Amino acid sequence: MTSDRHLALLALMNEITAPAKIYDHCLRRAAAERSDSPEYDAAVDRGSTALDLIERAVRLWVENNAPRPVPGRCGVPSPDGRFVCALPPHGVEELHADRSHEEAEPNGRRMVWSTPTVLPDGFARHSCITVACAVCGYRYDEAEFDRHFPSVGDAIDGAVSSGWDELKDGRLLCEADDDKHDALRRTVGVADDDAEPTVRVFHSADGWALPDYTDLADCTTNFHRAQDGRPACTETAVWKVVEQRGLNLTIAWYCDGDLPAEHRPLATPAA
Repeated sequence: MTSDRHLALLALMNEITAPAKIYDHCLRRAAAERSDSPEYDAAVDRGSTALDLIERAVRLWVENNAPRPVPGRCGVPSPDGRFVCALPPHGVEELHADRSHEEAEPNGRRMVWSTPTVLPDGFARHSCITVACAVCGYRYDEAEFDRHFPSVGDAIDGAVSSGWDELKDGRLLCEADDDKHDALRRTVGVADDDAEPTVRVFHSADGWALPDYTDLADCTTNFHRAQDGRPACTETAVWKVVEQRGLNLTIAWYCDGDLPAEHRPLATPAA
């Protein structure tokens, strides 16, 4: 909760203190009188008026202090209206289903509505990359539908192997050879296909947080597991693999069992 929200809450508490005391007094007074007496009716009426004042003040406070979307985040409100989705913008409606404030987690000084670690049966979480040409916007496809990749590095490898060009700034160009495409190849330059990426491997026994800190990272192999019809990995993703290829940075997370063999020589558990 921010300091402004704290101050607004304190102001609300001050505003409802007097009617709350009146309601408490009327409640005790009504309990002491006979239910068919004028004194009882007067206590109930006065107590109801005080309760109405409290309700109006709270409703107005909620309206004026509703959670605001985080810039660059989804912003869809939770069912109870107390929080907003802090995931990057997405259109996956299932991530908004049956969510409540009980699933809100502290993220620095802001309470966020984050992705559940465990999904209901029949649900699968996918974080996919698609590719489009930097000049004409033509989407890299396979069998007339967008090809999805688990990481930027895999997307680049897939497109380049099909004849696309990777520019030195990390963008991709389709196979078109008109003036606009060729001009970008000349001015930016085409990346060296034979250059080996710089790879670093890190270990954390507690797992790794996603870049936006909304949840712990799942094992990157879940993308291929879903494609192959295999169950998702439920182990903690203790390894983080960072690949630097020119200006392009790719991050992947793996459990002990799924860490690729080519990265194991660099894998050293933290002391």
